Amino acid sequence: MAMESGYPEGNLSMGTQLIPQDFARHIMQQLGYLCVGDEAPSPENISEVEKVYEESQRCSTPMFDYCKGGDECKAFLMSDRQWFRNILEQRFGIAFKHIIKQGPAIIDFKDNEEAEHMMRAHPSRDAISVFRPLKKPAKWDNGLFKLYTLSHHQTDQEFEKSEGKDAHEVVVDPEQCLFVEGGLYVRLSPKGSTRMVWQGFSVHPMLEDIENPKGLPFMKI
Repeated sequence: MAMESGYPEGNLSMGTQLIPQDFARHIMQQLGYLCVGDEAPSPENISEVEKVYEESQRCSTPMFDYCKGGDECKAFLMSDRQWFRNILEQRFGIAFKHIIKQGPAIIDFKDNEEAEHMMRAHPSRDAISVFRPLKKPAKWDNGLFKLYTLSHHQTDQEFEKSEGKDAHEVVVDPEQCLFVEGGLYVRLSPKGSTRMVWQGFSVHPMLEDIENPKGLPFMKI
């Protein structure tokens, strides 16, 4: 099947199911997330991220330990790749160089039996969060959140009152990035052990959105 012009090469998945590449834009708009596979980061990229995490002063919450990252995280996410930039450019309608970046951050997801909180994927609704696991697949059983499809189209009140909420447990392999609409609701896992890199993207600065109580703490770094 032909790939829509401007969309990335690589494996795209909905949950654990592969989907045709030319459905990427539709899936992202409708479900609110997209897994894109290109290739795994090099051992050198992984080592650089690990080194920064181990040598940095970290912030700690009951659910996460995290620190601010730098160019090593951008290289790890492969945000210089055209497929990566195409997704964001087509989502926001502007060139990548004009998109505002938040972070990046390096996050350890921790065991916490009281961590099943409902949060949004970014403090700003009109934004995208991108995650990539370091060494092993990220999933619900080791810390990755569940994704509530379609919830980026709902207000908080509409989501709370809605019945039959559709929660997806996504497995993100090291060669994949998980792109999530900022307004999508996520449920934090009570499990931990996965380590991921995150970066946020938006057209407008977060400003007062940074105080959004439904924003994840490492997104304020």
